[in-house]
Amino acid sequence: MEELGKKLYKSTALKEFKLLYLNIAGLLLFNLVLQTLGNPVFEEQFSSNAMGVINYHLKYPEDFLIYCLTILFPAIYYSFIRGIVFCENGMIINRGFPFFNRNVLYKNISRYKIIHPKYLMGVKRSDIEEEFVFTIRNIDRVVAILDQHHIPGDLGRETLEKTMTVNKKLVVFFIFFGTVMFFIQYFGGFSQLLR
Repeated sequence: MEELGKKLYKSTALKEFKLLYLNIAGLLLFNLVLQTLGNPVFEEQFSSNAMGVINYHLKYPEDFLIYCLTILFPAIYYSFIRGIVFCENGMIINRGFPFFNRNVLYKNISRYKIIHPKYLMGVKRSDIEEEFVFTIRNIDRVVAILDQHHIPGDLGRETLEKTMTVNKKLVVFFIFFGTVMFFIQYFGGFSQLLR
């Protein structure tokens, strides 16, 4: 990151996406607690209160660990950690996992365009003729950074059909994955898998 210089601005997920991811995680946690309360082992050995649920998951941690690894940690990661980091000489595009990050120097960006006036922008790399589209929480700040590096830009709106597919896929993935995890939790699938 030394070649990119000092960090100027980081944009994480939009608040609507954060709310969706965290709501799915909360719903699945609530479902996990309900499943715990209905577990015959829990009913025999533990009291029906918050401390009883915690003690149960301390003694039998598999369901809670699976919840953390498959639901909670990804929701936190995609809500607060994953994003675009703008530095003095370039930007880091986080594409899902740290080893997928792409560093793009401003000198390799031929132009930018604002696709949606509040949250969606694209940049075109001149060195490999590839275009990246990403969401931004403060588009004016990013435009100011790119303008400081004399990168020409298009401030008009473009058709959102093809560019919104990445965000739509991510939302559909979280909703689908959350629904599948709900049913696996509800029918005790994790305990059956681990036996």
